[in-house]
Amino acid sequence: MIGLLCLAVGAVMGQGLDLAQLQHHWVHAREEDSQEGKEKGLLVYYPKGSREFRPSRFRMEYDLQAGGKCRWMELSPSDAHQLQPGSWRVRSDGKGAVLEIREGKITKRFEVVELKKDKLRLRSLAD
Repeated sequence: MIGLLCLAVGAVMGQGLDLAQLQHHWVHAREEDSQEGKEKGLLVYYPKGSREFRPSRFRMEYDLQAGGKCRWMELSPSDAHQLQPGSWRVRSDGKGAVLEIREGKITKRFEVVELKKDKLRLRSLAD
């Protein structure tokens, strides 16, 4: 897993992305998601604790850790949301970086559109 991550990092570094910055606890700022034009479908995340978010019944969180481990926020019908264990990796699709997050039996794939130490923008990819 670590070797695959290193290969992917090397493949996309030339595109201006420092994928080591992915290793944060990211919180979804859905109020800032893009809904129109060529930016439509972009999801915005910020590091946990970097800002106050509006009250919400649920906010997706991804805690991307070294070695491909992660924790993701499970949406519970009883509103008892909690972080669950999962895994993550980054690969290159020839055009850019693809972040894959394994949530239980489901793998979610995202195009990494923008990555800064204080902001992450993703586009969900259909399977």
